[in-house]
Amino acid sequence: MLSSLINKVLPLFLVVSILFGVPLPATWIGMLLFLPSCLLSYAILWLLSALVGLVAFWVMELGNMGNVKDAIVRVLSGSLVPLWLFPQSVQTISAYLPFQYTYQTPLGIYIGETGPADGLRAMAIQGAWIIVLYLALAFFWRHTKTKTLIQGG
Repeated sequence: MLSSLINKVLPLFLVVSILFGVPLPATWIGMLLFLPSCLLSYAILWLLSALVGLVAFWVMELGNMGNVKDAIVRVLSGSLVPLWLFPQSVQTISAYLPFQYTYQTPLGIYIGETGPADGLRAMAIQGAWIIVLYLALAFFWRHTKTKTLIQGG
């Protein structure tokens, strides 16, 4: 994570800051809501990765499963194209999935696209997704422990 921060985020942030100026939050309330929303979104991403990682206990090799998960998250989270630019049907469907609460929600709060009341509601939904994903992870982990295959001597 630290490597990605140094190798990807920092250079991109520097180039964008030089070309377009330092991106500041729309409001101070937005900045205060942005930070916990980022932590909640990180928890969602971690839980999604942990669920995909559990697949390794059921198959001998994950292969590109992590890349598939990352591609789905990138498209449905709004990290490539903001979800408010997608058709209404896609926006409606994505509201019922955890992906938009990983990137779209914190960035929407930061730039002021999501107001304080909607930001708090979105953060409550992030919390709900954390609970749901944690319960799913606990359930699958309990069943996965019985399928552990240890190779070697």
